[in-house]
This record gives sequence, C-alpha cells and structure tokens, in this order.
Amino acid sequence: GSAKEMDESSLNVVNFAFGNIGDRLPEEVAELNRRADCGEYLALIELAVAYADENSVQNMERAYRFASRAADTGNAEAVYLAGKIAYLLRRYDAAFSWFEMGASMKDTDCEFMLGVCYVLGQGCSVDLRKGEVLLTRAYKKNVGVDGFSELMEKIYQKAAGGE
Repeated sequence: GSAKEMDESSLNVVNFAFGNIGDRLPEEVAELNRRADCGEYLALIELAVAYADENSVQNMERAYRFASRAADTGNAEAVYLAGKIAYLLRRYDAAFSWFEMGASMKDTDCEFMLGVCYVLGQGCSVDLRKGEVLLTRAYKKNVGVDGFSELMEKIYQKAAGGE
C-alpha cells in the first residue's frame, strides 16, 4: 500500500500495548522477524515496541534498529518512535534528526520533543526561542494536556541548570 494507506491503517499503533518480547512465543517472534525482513511496516513497529518494553540497553538497541527501519518509510508515528528510542538511548543527535523530520510532517509529539531538544541543547545548540515556539505549538494542538505548565517549568529549570 501507499504511505498514506499505511498511515491510515496504523493510526495510534505506537500507543498500542504489544507486550514485551520476552512474553512472545519463539515462533511468533520468528514470524514477526520474517515479516520485518520483508519490510512490513507494522511488523517493524511491533518488534520495536516489544523490544523497547524490555528496557535493557541491548533490547533498546534492537528496538532502535527496527524503529529506524520503520521510520525510513516516512510514517510520522514511526519517526517519533525512532526519535523517542534514540532519545532514551541518549543519542541526542539522532533523536534531534528524527524529531526534526517528524516536526516537518506536523507531528505534535515530534514538535514537542524537538522543542525539548532546543531548550536543553540536546542534539543541537540551545535555542530557547525555537524551543518555546515548538513547545507552544504542540501544546496548542493538545489543549487538554494536563500538567503542561508544570512540565514547561521543569524543562526551563533544567535548562537553567537546576533540578
């Protein structure tokens, strides 16, 4: 299918709870790997999320490889997932690149995380103006987000060197 069809068929797939890789039957993991080897987008995402749920560095590395391959399809959710995993691995340059790509697709989560990167200077030079523009844009898209003011305060405190 086209990239547009993939986007529509995978809405919110990143937020779906797949369970971790350790809970999978070996034949299920083998089938997912076979589908991922064929470049199937949803298999790549499912493996990325399942490995990320394991929360070990080795499995996060595997998750990142699968998420990056899925993101290469141009799907904004996959781009965000790749950026998020890179960020958790403290690969801020890679995370910044993924978030920048997703923000250019108008993905709210990517805009928000790109704003965080700019405010904290992660993967880029500190630019409070750009950070604030992106964070505010993301906030306005998600008006119902609880705790945004508190989160912004914490981000700015960290940027100022506080905890």
